[in-house]
Amino acid sequence: MTPMFELSSAAQANLSQPQNLLLAGLKLWIQDPFNENSNPDGILNLGTAENKVMGTRMSKKLNECLEVSKDCLLYGDFQGSFDLRTGITSLLNRHWNLSPKLAIEQLMLTNGCSNAISVLIQCLCDAGDGVLLAVPYYGGFDFDIKNASQAKIVPVFTNDPNLIPSVADFEKSYASATESGCNVKVMLLCNPYNPTGGIIAKDRLLELLNFAKEHKLHVISDEIYGLSVWNKTLTESEKWVSSYSLDLPDPQRTHMVWSFSKDFSMSGARCGIIVSRNEDIIRACLTYAHVTTVCNILDAGLAAMLKDTEWMDRFIKDNADALFSNHQLLTNAISTRKISFLKASGGFFLWADFGSYIDKALTLIKNGTKDGDMVKVDGIKRKVIPTEDAEEALFNLFCANGVYAARGAAFFHTERGWFRILFGLEPKHLNIAIERIFAVLDLL
Repeated sequence: MTPMFELSSAAQANLSQPQNLLLAGLKLWIQDPFNENSNPDGILNLGTAENKVMGTRMSKKLNECLEVSKDCLLYGDFQGSFDLRTGITSLLNRHWNLSPKLAIEQLMLTNGCSNAISVLIQCLCDAGDGVLLAVPYYGGFDFDIKNASQAKIVPVFTNDPNLIPSVADFEKSYASATESGCNVKVMLLCNPYNPTGGIIAKDRLLELLNFAKEHKLHVISDEIYGLSVWNKTLTESEKWVSSYSLDLPDPQRTHMVWSFSKDFSMSGARCGIIVSRNEDIIRACLTYAHVTTVCNILDAGLAAMLKDTEWMDRFIKDNADALFSNHQLLTNAISTRKISFLKASGGFFLWADFGSYIDKALTLIKNGTKDGDMVKVDGIKRKVIPTEDAEEALFNLFCANGVYAARGAAFFHTERGWFRILFGLEPKHLNIAIERIFAVLDLL
């Protein structure tokens, strides 16, 4: 490979990574986004983890709270304003029953949860150090873990039917990595779990935290969907709990990240948090604060919004109700096609198995009519990108028919044919997306 012009070895390593499949799908949607009025034939985005169900209500409230004072135009506290950190600690203490209560000194704001994870990884890992991460995993973690610190992901595979890894799964991957010379430093948990919407319940979570303590691993608990748990049928032993509500086995090595992005329908606002009871970790993270700080205007608006606790609590409840309803809409529909899926309880996506369709999708494209670099397929709105990969073939057909759904390879899943289907959008738009998916399946 020819050296890239005056780039650092880290930058060259980042550029040489394989194409991120989530970004590839996002780019297709950006080029032709669905709009009910101006572009009704555009692509509906069921692939990007955004919650649009409550977006109108959130937009209205935040506009009421945003007031651009002259102070907002000056530098502020890079850790996050006192008012905003106070509001966040109050919110999470109230809804997650944190014990001991979260204090504002244990919290640092960042411009998004990705940056929160990246900063923690930079503070904990040297180049080449390992981060244990269950597969399938959110494809964006590659950026968060690798790009800045040059740490590496140590994948943890499981045979659990719901893809919730056990201590034995982590032990196996940890032993294999250490035997090969990797210095494993961190265990990253995503709970509720992206891409399945599953939950690591209290007993399993404690087992994993004890495993981490035994091996002196730092734990990063990504709880970005923690206020979007909507399943009302969970038993007490199945319910979601925050890691910080537990009697932590190793509180000095257990850290948490969260963001407004998912639970409050504002993924573009970029306000996340790092939480740690370890003073040295917070002080180390703060050395990055000047490049991760949240915009003062947004800081002030969110702080004002959080003071309206009655509105906030109602929003959380109504959001959960809306997500539950949309989950029912989607699962009832795809069940008519005998498509299996994993039980979801939080977030706004379904992990569904389209494996019986992927080979037929590949055959359909191969039998299509070539049109330059593309293929015309009868019954599909747009020209289709050709491929030799069966799972990608179904993905391409969905996109060509106006629906972007993220395929399993984007999450490094080893079994072909699984897709993460988002249901966090207006029901009428979700219905249109389902119709377009079924129109593809009807051709196979």
